Amino acid sequence: MQTLKLLLAGDLMVGRGIDQILHHPSHPGLQEPFRRDARDYVELAEQRNGPISRRVGPDHIWGDALVQMEHAQPEVRIANR
Repeated sequence: MQTLKLLLAGDLMVGRGIDQILHHPSHPGLQEPFRRDARDYVELAEQRNGPISRRVGPDHIWGDALVQMEHAQPEVRIANR
């Protein structure tokens, strides 16, 4: 019997601010009744947690999780975003 190692991840919300710290962020406009600009979420996070790096590479937003995913060495990665 052949086996296949899967890595499953879900609810990867890389919008609403997280994408705004990347080198090439998406347009910050939001269609929400309480926020119109995704950069507001970055500011709110900084108020609570301190300074957040800007213009980071895509690996940055994964933090320690990326190392753990690499360590698992899955043949297939599936993520819901």
